[in-house]
Amino acid sequence: MTAHHNVTPSSLHLFEQAWRAYRKLVDPDYMEHAALTAAIAAVLPTLLPPPCPTTGSRQGWMADLGCGDLGLLASLLRPLPLAGFIGVDATAEVLPLAAARLSGGGGDGEARPWPCEWVCADLLTWSEERREALREEVESSSSSSSSSKTSPSPPPPRLHVVSCLFALHHLSDPHKQQALEALRACMAPGGALLVADVFRKDGEDRQTYLERYKAR
Repeated sequence: MTAHHNVTPSSLHLFEQAWRAYRKLVDPDYMEHAALTAAIAAVLPTLLPPPCPTTGSRQGWMADLGCGDLGLLASLLRPLPLAGFIGVDATAEVLPLAAARLSGGGGDGEARPWPCEWVCADLLTWSEERREALREEVESSSSSSSSSKTSPSPPPPRLHVVSCLFALHHLSDPHKQQALEALRACMAPGGALLVADVFRKDGEDRQTYLERYKAR
């Protein structure tokens, strides 16, 4: 699904204003993206399966939930031995920016190192819908194998890495739990979930946290 087409000029203008404000926080590193990038760069290559020794085909699938414009991840993703990548964000207008950044600025063309899917959805909805799609494919496969010799279509690939950077906090606590439970069913054996976000300290109330965060 690529619901980022047919953007009206007024909605695009509003998005551009909000995005410029966001970049004023990110670019001076107020959210400590530099340290986060270094930490992710160290661990990310270790989380993916190596290419098949026989065919050389790549096997690792990754999804980034709340991908934004991939300003943090794009340079880290391009050299990875991925089979495919899924970028998910609830803001439709940002997806073409992510596609262009991942392809090295070449727009939405064929310069990407592997297949990509861009999905306009909130991370809870996407996680639950993918879990349901996997469940239906498994049930369909079992039914087909017992009643027909026709080869069933393959299910959506399970994910070896899911990253969720400064996005999980947009959900309520119950919805966080729902999203994590749904994601677990979408992961490949041994898959990894990378979460970076803002958190309150143990015993810290919300107002104290907000004052501490603004003081930065």
